[in-house]
Amino acid sequence: MRQVHSPFLLITNTHVLASGTVNTADWIAFNPGNEWTLNKEQQAWNTERSYIGTSLIPINGVDTLPFHDDDGLVEYFTTSDGVKLHRLGGLSEYVSGYGNLDYHVDFSPALPYAPSTMSPGQKNNFSGTATYTFPAYSANYSLSYTSSTELYGIEQVDTVLGSFSSAKVKVEFTITGTIEGTAINSSTSAVFWLVKGLGRVKRWTEHDNQVWVLKSTNIAESSYNQPPIASISALPTVIVETDTLTLDASSSSDPEGKTLSYRWALTDKPAGSTSALSSSNSSIVNIAAGALAGQYQAELTVTDSFQQSDSTSVSWTIYADTDGDRTPDTQDAFPSDGKYSSDSDQDGLPDKWEQEHFSSYTVAGKNNTNWTDTDQDGVDDLTEFTLGTDPNTVDLPTSLAISDITLSSNQTGKLEINITPTLAIGAMRLDLKHSNKISIASNIQGLPSGWSTTISVLPPGIENIESITRIALSREAGAESILSPALLSLIAQSTTIEQNSDSPISLTDTTRIFTPEGMGQRYIADDGAAYLRPVKTEITYTLHNGWNLLSLPYVGTPVTELGNAITVASLLSESYIDSLWTLSDQGNWEGAIAGVLPQLQDITSFNPLQGYWVNVTTIDPISKAISGVLTSDQVTLHAGWNLISAPIQVSDLPTYINANNIESIWTWDSRNNRWLAHIEGTPEFLNSIQSIDAGGGYYMYRSE
Repeated sequence: MRQVHSPFLLITNTHVLASGTVNTADWIAFNPGNEWTLNKEQQAWNTERSYIGTSLIPINGVDTLPFHDDDGLVEYFTTSDGVKLHRLGGLSEYVSGYGNLDYHVDFSPALPYAPSTMSPGQKNNFSGTATYTFPAYSANYSLSYTSSTELYGIEQVDTVLGSFSSAKVKVEFTITGTIEGTAINSSTSAVFWLVKGLGRVKRWTEHDNQVWVLKSTNIAESSYNQPPIASISALPTVIVETDTLTLDASSSSDPEGKTLSYRWALTDKPAGSTSALSSSNSSIVNIAAGALAGQYQAELTVTDSFQQSDSTSVSWTIYADTDGDRTPDTQDAFPSDGKYSSDSDQDGLPDKWEQEHFSSYTVAGKNNTNWTDTDQDGVDDLTEFTLGTDPNTVDLPTSLAISDITLSSNQTGKLEINITPTLAIGAMRLDLKHSNKISIASNIQGLPSGWSTTISVLPPGIENIESITRIALSREAGAESILSPALLSLIAQSTTIEQNSDSPISLTDTTRIFTPEGMGQRYIADDGAAYLRPVKTEITYTLHNGWNLLSLPYVGTPVTELGNAITVASLLSESYIDSLWTLSDQGNWEGAIAGVLPQLQDITSFNPLQGYWVNVTTIDPISKAISGVLTSDQVTLHAGWNLISAPIQVSDLPTYINANNIESIWTWDSRNNRWLAHIEGTPEFLNSIQSIDAGGGYYMYRSE
């Protein structure tokens, strides 16, 4: 409570007996309005001065006149600017443009009002301590006070508003102590006539016996208590989800050097964001890393010790940055490759990569639908970039020398070795075909450390070819990535004689019967070495509204026809894709949902051997051509249900099913919203799946 003058009392209920005596008077505290009546004259509140001192008192070097008001309170009036600064025991005063100007006195216990009921002649005494405070000078002094309230009785009082039955109350107040070494001994005594609904209608005041100087000041109006200035330090130009953001208001200031308090509020953030400020009242606050990408705004209010304040706000954007290169995904031409971010000529090749290899990023990397092949080695520049090879040098990623081939038969046989280089990074694959019922036993010798070979034979039945032998060479991480021609030999020996012939046939590598194929062309080196080249395959996906079942069976990161990388993050950034899901080897569902932070997603990258459910929200179908190097890794089927990809086209389903112990194959027709199936033992005309299409997703049930 910051009030020293006598409390104002309001009669709420007066009981008058027939004899005219008053038993009790019920009353409560009442704060008067802006006017009061005295001697039947209406007075402006707190403007009449009954006494003004004649001696100037220097307060902090400013000549000040003391005066008493009609309440008997001591006030100080500064002649320089006419602003009333203080009054002893008065309420803190607020002047527009200046704020709270005077000191205040806090009482402990709080200065009490009288009890709720009093009898005539009853007197209540109070006492306690008070604290004199002037914030501008950090002044703080302890004082003591005594106070009393006495109800004399009920009197009839005539006022300009009429004649009223009023309560006559006397209030006495004394405050003592020392301020800056000067003794304070201020007393006042006042009598009030109070009327219910009107408050004070008449008063009499006994002035103070002594007047003592209290600490004050007078500052020119132009500079007195100017409001503080709120300021927030500039934020970084780019802020990504992994950043811890700092909001710094320590540069905020007050013209008079007053101590400031701070209040922060996070006024805007994306829907679903749980980010919060580390504090609401510190000069420096943080927002923890992991904030959801989107628009944010914070508001700061600083307040000085005179309760003057100023506010400002700051807005910022938090960007998704999948590859961690601090280039926002929305501005990153290669959002999944932390090494590259820009493609000024939009040819699908990074500026930095083109600068390194061509000294300019204006090289025409793509002409219509075909990328440039600078070194004319059959591998275009985009594929060289994908594989990490030099586009200016014919340095194929994997090579194989055919040094010893022998075919013996009583029938002039035909042996075709069709090299299908679908694995260029980490492994390569050879497909050996023969016709006229000639069986082949195959072996690869001389593999360097870190390489291994796998041989698989499929039964006859495909285009009159009795058997297909597949030899897959796999490279472990860290092993040699290039196989030199001198290291390998392939030996093929016929074991079946079908017809008579005059003599066996011997074939060597110099006969050039080998037809390595890559990028749509055939390549035979002059020394007889057959080089394996990566084959880039394009699959066109058509997505329909609702659920789509598909796969991305590519080595590395596939790209669109415009050269944009296809990643989990890039797909979820599309407005028409809501989520994608897959079934783990352990039989658990794993998902990735649009708008969820990457670190909270189950799926962060695509497995080329898995199938995926993709939920599409757009009504119209969307076609997207995606190209890359198809994987040649074999899908491993576990007993029970498997959700897998289709890296290759399989036309002979019965053979494939028998070889892998498959009981049924299922896929989802998103166009017609129906299941398609191939079930072992069902008549062929009842099966709706006749082949496995590359890029599709399939459920396969494998028996034990």
